[in-house]
Amino acid sequence: MQACTVDGCGKSAVTNGFCSKHRMQMRRFGEVDVNHRHHPPRRVERTCTICGAAFLGLIGGKPSSCLQCRETSARQKARDHGREARAACIAQGPEAVERVRQKKRDRYWRRVDQERARACGAYTKYREQWIAHGKVYSAVHAGVLVRPKLCSVCGSSPAPGASGRPGIVARHHGYSEPLAVQWLCWTCWGEDLRTS
Repeated sequence: MQACTVDGCGKSAVTNGFCSKHRMQMRRFGEVDVNHRHHPPRRVERTCTICGAAFLGLIGGKPSSCLQCRETSARQKARDHGREARAACIAQGPEAVERVRQKKRDRYWRRVDQERARACGAYTKYREQWIAHGKVYSAVHAGVLVRPKLCSVCGSSPAPGASGRPGIVARHHGYSEPLAVQWLCWTCWGEDLRTS
C-alpha cells in the first residue's frame, strides 16, 4: 500500500496519492494544509446592496445583503402580502370578505372543540371518527370528494343552514375507510343514526 504524499502524514493513500482526510481537503479547498485539522469557512468582507454596510460573507456565498436588511425585508414582504390579500378580498366584494371571516371563525371553533374534547377524554375515545371527519373535510375542500346537491335517500335538495352549515352532510357507515361516505340531508342523517 502506498503512503500519503503529504509530509508528516503516515496514513495509507486512498486515491491520487492522498489519504481520505487530505483528499477531502484538496476537494473542498484546493490545497492541503498540514498544520490545521479543520478549515474554517472562508469569509470575505462584502458590502450590503441595500444599506451599503460592510459584513462578512462566505466566498461565493448567496446573501448579498447584511442580516439586518434581510430580516427587515422579510418582515416587509410578509406585511405587504397581507395587505395585498386583504385588498384583493375587499375588491371581490362583501361576500368574499364574509367568506374569509366565516372560514376564520370555523377554524377557531374547530380548534376550540378539539381542545375541549381532548380535555374531557373524548378525543381518545372517538379518535378514529375525528380523523375520518377531518379527512372528508379536507377531501371536499381539495376537490377529491364533491358534495352533491341532492340527498341520496330522499332526493331532496335542502338549503344551507343559517349558520352556514351545509344542507347535505357525509354519513360514515364505518371509519376504516374514511372517504367511503353516503351523502344525506339532516333529516335522513338523523333517521339513519337512530336506526343503526
